[in-house]
Amino acid sequence: MFNVLVLGEFKNGKSTLLNAMLGEEVLPSDFLPCTAIITKIVYGNSDEVAIYKSGQDYPEIFSMKDFNEYFKLKDEDEENIAQAGYVERFSKIEYAQIERHNRLCNNGVILIDSPGLKEDAARTKMAHNFLKQSQAIIFVLRADKLLGEDEKDFFESYFQPGQVNNVFIVVSFIDLAKEKGQETVDRVKRRTKNFFEDYYIDREGDFDRDFYDRRVFFVNALGALEVRTGIADKAVLNSSGVLELEEELEKFLASPEKVTATFDSTVELLSLIVSNSREQINQEKLTLDQPLNELEERRKQAEEQLLELEKDKRDIEQTIFFYRDKIKEKLLDDLIGYTQ
Repeated sequence: MFNVLVLGEFKNGKSTLLNAMLGEEVLPSDFLPCTAIITKIVYGNSDEVAIYKSGQDYPEIFSMKDFNEYFKLKDEDEENIAQAGYVERFSKIEYAQIERHNRLCNNGVILIDSPGLKEDAARTKMAHNFLKQSQAIIFVLRADKLLGEDEKDFFESYFQPGQVNNVFIVVSFIDLAKEKGQETVDRVKRRTKNFFEDYYIDREGDFDRDFYDRRVFFVNALGALEVRTGIADKAVLNSSGVLELEEELEKFLASPEKVTATFDSTVELLSLIVSNSREQINQEKLTLDQPLNELEERRKQAEEQLLELEKDKRDIEQTIFFYRDKIKEKLLDDLIGYTQ
């Protein structure tokens, strides 16, 4: 399997970009699955959606219609995201899986739509874990809200100069910049280059313009989607930047670089497993290192709590025994009255 993870902040156009690449509205941009849960798109012909939850061996199956309806973003959900950063009714969902018969998903390639980077902390952590398991990354920015501090901090934390061969930068909504004139477009491109030129470098550490041009794209994803769904003229697709992105991504997937990326992500995953294991061992060690008198005190407290629970259990049993005949009489009277 070869994972292509799409990252970006909420409303940066990740789902619209994936829809444009797939040629259909697989991930409606105003529905919660695009932002609150991981959504995998795999090669296949099924029209159903598999929902994988923590603690369950088998997924729950939804029709696409029911999936969209159940996971549709409601007003109260938006309030919960704004206040708490997550939606409680989706807290146990690990990811959704959708099948599509699409060339981009062929040969074991999985497209992964991730939550917004500033959403629920647990899901953001999950997206970070998927990052370590992915062989290619598409990092989506907005032309009209380019490179906020959180985006800069994230990129600087997870990527190193000269080690971003598998990272594709997509600046979405470039059409909005074009509406304001060429000067605005030039400013967006200049600001993008100023930040990323330190990452796309050659072996000598100098800016590699050709490499940069093969990894950084300015796109009108919505325009490309409208063409592929029969709404807009084909000329919009040719100028959208999506075709160039797809071409370069397919070259990467067919190149020896893919093997290197697969190996690197495997090493990252093993490092994550080792790190988690080390943390668990340290926690167990801390427990073992606690003085025996502290452990004995905790045991006594647990026994006292258990005795209290046993007492509550006996009280409840006695109450039920005392009132059971009265309850039976009351139920019988109600039943007789109802039948009459």
